[in-house]
Amino acid sequence: MFTTHPFSRKVLIFIIMAVLLLVSRVTVPSPASASDGRINLIPWVNGHGAVAVYCVNQNGGTSSFAGGGIKVLNGSGQQLLFAAEQQIIAAQERADKTGVRC
Repeated sequence: MFTTHPFSRKVLIFIIMAVLLLVSRVTVPSPASASDGRINLIPWVNGHGAVAVYCVNQNGGTSSFAGGGIKVLNGSGQQLLFAAEQQIIAAQERADKTGVRC
């Protein structure tokens, strides 16, 4: 079934190594820089790749979510989720009433 030609074995090993290298470059997150402004300094990796979470204020700054919200971006910068300040406050109030703690 399988041939024992050294050329085909070398090609197969090369292809496997190339695929492993490409997959590792996509799935291994890079740490955030100090000026990045994200909440999670080490990106979380899930089905969307490495995601970053930011507090965004009404002026677009990343110091708080006052007047803005929290946004989640994938590794290429595409927005995956945005929770407005009102939604965050309402969820916190519900959690306080029910005794749910993170």
